[in-house]
Amino acid sequence: MLRSTSLRGSVDGARHILDAVLVEPYEGDPPGARVSVDGRTRTVTGVRWERTGPPAGYDLG
Repeated sequence: MLRSTSLRGSVDGARHILDAVLVEPYEGDPPGARVSVDGRTRTVTGVRWERTGPPAGYDLG
């Protein structure tokens, strides 16, 4: 159980780092960025991608 939990956390961390690196050329918001949506402050928790091109959307927390 510990091994699968540790691996899952590592994969999420790697995904956030990769999202941050890949979103930068498009001047997008990386995971952890605070953004304003409909007058509310939200945190970017992930980036959604199409097969090619800029980010297709963001997951917000």
